[in-house]
Amino acid sequence: MERYHGISDADWERYYGEGEEILGVSQHEFDGSMRQHLIIDVLGKEFRELPAGYGVQGLPLAAKRRADNPRMVRWAGTDTVLGGLADGGEDRFTLLPHHLCTRLVQDTTGSSIAYAEVRDLARSREVRVAADNYVVAAGAVLTPQLLWASRIRPPALGRYLTEHPTTFCQVTLLQSLIGQATTSEHFSSQLLAYRERFPDDELPIPDDDPDPNVWIPVTEGRPWHAQINRDSFHYGDIPPHVDGRLIVDLRWFGLVDPRPENRVFFSDRYTDVHDMPQPTFDFAYSAEDGARLHRMMAEMIRAALAIGGFLPGAEPRFPIPGLPLHIAGTVRMGEDPQTSVVNTDSRVWGYGNLYLGGNGVIPTGTASNPTLTSIAMALKAADRMIAGG
Repeated sequence: MERYHGISDADWERYYGEGEEILGVSQHEFDGSMRQHLIIDVLGKEFRELPAGYGVQGLPLAAKRRADNPRMVRWAGTDTVLGGLADGGEDRFTLLPHHLCTRLVQDTTGSSIAYAEVRDLARSREVRVAADNYVVAAGAVLTPQLLWASRIRPPALGRYLTEHPTTFCQVTLLQSLIGQATTSEHFSSQLLAYRERFPDDELPIPDDDPDPNVWIPVTEGRPWHAQINRDSFHYGDIPPHVDGRLIVDLRWFGLVDPRPENRVFFSDRYTDVHDMPQPTFDFAYSAEDGARLHRMMAEMIRAALAIGGFLPGAEPRFPIPGLPLHIAGTVRMGEDPQTSVVNTDSRVWGYGNLYLGGNGVIPTGTASNPTLTSIAMALKAADRMIAGG
């Protein structure tokens, strides 16, 4: 439902698989969570209508539980992707911290980048960087900003902006649900050990129980993606007198249809703090977007009431647009230079050595987290560059 069909299914399967391997994606690092086990069981019964393979399940995460301290996980990051390039063991990689690329300078043909102008913020000097190929992967706002500042302004630049509209609430788990923990054979030895250590704790949930990470994927007729976890975002803070073991966060992520009038555009007169063109957003939901959002809200409330009651002050709401930080589409991929910025290899139309990466390249409305999709597109583009364009 979310895939861009300009890339073949075979390529998607290949590059998604490579991306998952690079990130170390796992769906089982929180299987030891008692609350996750209970929530999946209750919601699985509540949402029996979901098709096989798309029901309530553990959330895929770029994380691995640590062998030296099983209470903790190690999250994937830039160092995970770069591997040996990040530890100084390779001579092919140089990182320039505190540098800002301010302009891509075209050669005399106007169809290739000759060099990049980079500002050394620490020493207040300008640096030129020359390369065979250039990749701009500065996020869905700063990538089109750099192109605009470089006078690279295709018709679709900044347009077709999409995001993940979100519904959010927090619930206090039902007493009956918590009570099921005491009768669970799956966690009986864990509970016994905890009771021996803390006989006065009235909650039958160990204080080191891993936080739940539960997922309901997008399915036909349900163009939204659901997550149930704890303390993933700052707006999920709870009062200090509330026991965090009783609270879970529910976030449902929807999609919006790509429309050219939803955009980020840039000023030739006003600048930001780095003297780059000021971005301004022009964004609204369509009637179809709004209808989907309200159906999504209804499903989240259904899930919430199946497992608990609303925490006062964290009742169901629509957070402000942009809060999930998954803006996409602003330098979108496509097959028409009038309605896209890059081709299916992520190369900017009209330029032989300029490629773009990141969520801004995604041309479709998506509800799922976009990182893996962006990595899959980047891997495809890297293969094309290695092959010589």
